Amino acid sequence: MPFGLTNAPAAFQHFMNDLFRDLIDVTVVIYLDDILIFLENPEDHPVHVREVLSRLMKNQLFCKLSKCHFHVTTVDYLGIVISPSGFSMDQKKVEAVTSWPQPRTVKQVQAFLGFVNYLRRFVPNFSLVARPLHNVTKKETPGHGETQKKQPSKS
Repeated sequence: MPFGLTNAPAAFQHFMNDLFRDLIDVTVVIYLDDILIFLENPEDHPVHVREVLSRLMKNQLFCKLSKCHFHVTTVDYLGIVISPSGFSMDQKKVEAVTSWPQPRTVKQVQAFLGFVNYLRRFVPNFSLVARPLHNVTKKETPGHGETQKKQPSKS
C-alpha cells in the first residue's frame, strides 16, 4: 500500500464488528465510528448504553460527548432520519437536490445522478424518473460530451 493506509476504514469496521458482534442488529448498528443503540423498551436503554461505553473504554476508544445523543426517538443517522414512524430523507439532502445547479455537461449530469442515487429508496419509480438523465450520459446519445440544451420543463 504505497499511498497510505487505504485499508484503515475496513480494518476499523472489522474491529468494531468484532467488538460488538453479539449486539449488532440486536440493539446496535455500527458504521465505522457511528454507533446507533436502539431498543423497543426505553427503560432498558441505560443498560445497553453502559455496555457499549464499557466495551469502548476497555478498548481505549472514546466518545466525544458533544457528538452523542441519548434517549432520543428520532435521529439523523448517516443522512437518513430514523423515527418510530420509519425512515425518511434528511431535509438537508432534499434541499441540496432542489438547489443543485442545472447540469450543463455530461460530467455534471453524472455528478448529479451520483448524488441523487443516495436518495433512490425514497423516490417511487426512481429509475423511471431518472431515465432521461441516464440517457443523456450514454455515448450513443447525440451531443454526448457537449453542452446540453435546456429542454422546457413540464411543471
